[in-house]
Amino acid sequence: MGTLLSTLLAAHPRLRLRVSHHLSADVVDQVQDGRLDAGFVLEERPDRALRHLPVAPVRLRVVGPAAWRDRLDGAGWSDLAALPWVGTPPRCSFHLIAARAFARNGVAPGTIIEVDQESALKGLVTEGLGLALLREEQALAAAAAGEVALWPGEALRSHLHLILPLDKVGEPPLQALQAAVRAVWKETLWPESV
Repeated sequence: MGTLLSTLLAAHPRLRLRVSHHLSADVVDQVQDGRLDAGFVLEERPDRALRHLPVAPVRLRVVGPAAWRDRLDGAGWSDLAALPWVGTPPRCSFHLIAARAFARNGVAPGTIIEVDQESALKGLVTEGLGLALLREEQALAAAAAGEVALWPGEALRSHLHLILPLDKVGEPPLQALQAAVRAVWKETLWPESV
């Protein structure tokens, strides 16, 4: 985000920005009703009034407390479901991604704590409270530091999207934002979004 904002402001120094953090479903609602001009969300949420620009793939990994390393080695989805989970609210993309993975495997997680901030997930796992999904880069760094145990199973895949109201896509500030996104994520942008 820092690179995006500095790129945008370097090209358009008179532009004034307000950045806020919300669950993906709330970002969609706020872009739809005009409270936000644009937003980033995980997972495409089809809406005829919004333009979704796929920006980058995102991989999520299951992590648990470091002391649970032996429990996670060789565990399947039913084993994971039997352990306590630190989850996210239903309107959160992490919740939707996890729910689909569990449903594909015919089980449901035992969520004991629900948090609405991605930043809180790692801390609660580190404290030994349960399993959670983390972005892969955060999960790998925490595992390398011995803070969490990484489940050796599959990574869950998603995509980061920039969403814009279709009726405002051509406005200069939103064109500037799209250009900055292309400049920052030029290596990962999907061909149809270039």
